[in-house]
Amino acid sequence: SAPPPSPGAEPVVTTDDASLPAAVAVGARVVDMAAGKSHSVALTDAGAVYTWGSNHEGKLGVGYTLGDALCSATPRCTFAPTADARVVSVHAGTNQCFAVVRAAAAW
Repeated sequence: SAPPPSPGAEPVVTTDDASLPAAVAVGARVVDMAAGKSHSVALTDAGAVYTWGSNHEGKLGVGYTLGDALCSATPRCTFAPTADARVVSVHAGTNQCFAVVRAAAAW
């Protein structure tokens, strides 16, 4: 598969109505996925992590500044694997995302 984009890379897919279920593409095969109260997180076979949905309180892992858009229907790469850290699974809680890396550390 193609190498993952760098974190913060431009989104790949958009949708006009985020209230309806819609297919999203992240440019690689998704091997793990989780959903929180109003956000989602996906892990690709290349080890990249994508998040989308509500970014209330920064839950997407892309930071949050007052005035930022609170919701994105477009997946955004928030973590790209490195030689030292490769994500092996993703999880979501009500208001947070989690990634477990090869070294068993939680991010």
